[in-house]
Amino acid sequence: MHRYKTLEEGMAAIERFCREFVLDDTRCYRLRLVCEELVVNLLTHGGSDGYDLHLGVEGERVTMALRYGGEKFNPGVSDKGPLKSVEESEFGGLGLFLVTQLVQSLHYRYENKENVVEITI
Repeated sequence: MHRYKTLEEGMAAIERFCREFVLDDTRCYRLRLVCEELVVNLLTHGGSDGYDLHLGVEGERVTMALRYGGEKFNPGVSDKGPLKSVEESEFGGLGLFLVTQLVQSLHYRYENKENVVEITI
C-alpha cells in the first residue's frame, strides 16, 4: 500500500495501474469513479488526513483497498436507509449509492482505529 494525502495522487496511481495492467476503459472508469467518491468523502467528511491505497488484479477481477484513519464509517451502508433507485434519493448519500452500484463487492471493517474498505470491480 502507498500513502497519499490528496485525491490527485490517488488518481495518478490509478492511471499508472490501468496502463500497467492494460485494463479496459470500463474498469478504469469505474475504478476512478469509486476511488474519487470514497477519497473525497474521507478527506472532506471523515476527518482523515490521508489514506493508503492498494490496487490489484486477481484473475478477471480488479481490487482496490483503502485504509484511513478518522471516524468509523461504512460507505456501503447509508444512514438514510437502503436506496433502491436514484429517484428515491435525497441530497447526500447519492455518491455512495453510486459506488455500491458500480462494484461487484464492497467489504468494510474497522480495525486498529482505521477504516478498511475492500472493493472488487
